[in-house]
Amino acid sequence: EGSQSQPLLPIFPTNTTIRGIVCSEVEFDGQGKLRSESLQLCFDAPLGVSPSIIRFLAQQAQLLASKDGGCRCLQRVVDVAEQEDRAALAHQFRGHVWDASASPHANFVLQKCVAVLSPREVLFIAEEFKGRAALAARHSIRRRVLERLGGH
Repeated sequence: EGSQSQPLLPIFPTNTTIRGIVCSEVEFDGQGKLRSESLQLCFDAPLGVSPSIIRFLAQQAQLLASKDGGCRCLQRVVDVAEQEDRAALAHQFRGHVWDASASPHANFVLQKCVAVLSPREVLFIAEEFKGRAALAARHSIRRRVLERLGGH
């Protein structure tokens, strides 16, 4: 639990308490050299995630979804958020579904939204594929969102 008094991490509001778990993952190669590192803020229901931080993350959804750690964070937020906040997060992609569906990261957020929201709440996602479904079906990443919609 904590807050920031200066806007060091622009995705979080200043002087607002948030709860979460910081997950750090470091991978080394066979010679002991750093191969990759990842730092994620994880939200779990038992931690009592503040609705205000969920709304704030939803407002930053497009930016966060375009990055590996951000898309994982948003997927966790969708898992623990109230239905209204889930819908608000999904609607941040309105008008941007086509581009997001081609992203190697953002497509997972769209898929998660389709999986947990009602068909009525994700209708706009399907509508943005209108007239381009065949093209999306041939795309290696976009087809994942299309398949998720088809199973919904």
